[in-house]
Amino acid sequence: MYLPLNNNSEEFRTVTLQPGNFEDEVECLLNTVSAIDQLSNRYEALSYVWRSPESTTAIKLNGKTHQVTKNLESALRHLRYIKHPRVLWVDAISINQDDIEERNREVTRMGQIYSQAAGVDAWLGESFENSNLALDAFGVFPTSMDVHWRPHENEALQNLVCDEATMDALSKLFKRPWWHRMWIVQEATLAKNLTFVCGSRQITWDTFLVPAKCYQKHFGFCCNASVNVTWPIESLGHFFRPIVVISGSRSLHETMDIERLIPPFRGRICTDP
Repeated sequence: MYLPLNNNSEEFRTVTLQPGNFEDEVECLLNTVSAIDQLSNRYEALSYVWRSPESTTAIKLNGKTHQVTKNLESALRHLRYIKHPRVLWVDAISINQDDIEERNREVTRMGQIYSQAAGVDAWLGESFENSNLALDAFGVFPTSMDVHWRPHENEALQNLVCDEATMDALSKLFKRPWWHRMWIVQEATLAKNLTFVCGSRQITWDTFLVPAKCYQKHFGFCCNASVNVTWPIESLGHFFRPIVVISGSRSLHETMDIERLIPPFRGRICTDP
């Protein structure tokens, strides 16, 4: 199933996720492409948490049964189109996990793979714990960075922050394992287009970033004393500190030094990709 990759032509494997209905078995095809040939290797890269390697389920890969973690199978099931194939790069499938030499080599190329992808899909997990309520809240969040100085002018926001169910849903959303994984720092910041996927719902990076930064200011400066609910300010800051630093550096074409990178990334979980 896994033919050796040609390092001279910078080959890697993409995964064609075959179309199907939600309840259908997940079927994929492996394709070998060259990083040099930009026209023939358009793909999306998947960013996700492996979860327990003992918790696996079967998919079809090149017509044969192939074991993947249940979290990955769920991600593929939710990302699958009904009528059209979808081309992805998925580390657990694209890399031959039984070939240690290949694994070590491909890990060093992951930055290139994520940066060259048409987009990165960040799989947060299935819909549960009122995750839809949390995602709906982003439609209410203000996009003006000055709104925390005039909170009385945004009645919808005031109603939102006083809703304990919404605040609890947001807290649980930001406590999901994806936010605390070391590899997401590279995967998220190198993405040309970053989309968060939670169950059947999707939210773009821009839609997420501006309101979240604004809301962090809103609670950090003027409104935290008046609201008797728990806002996940630590979880939010834990994610956004490194992402904002690197994203800002990239926009200015600066080179990040290791001393600047280490503090925001402390405490993140790092396992095999």
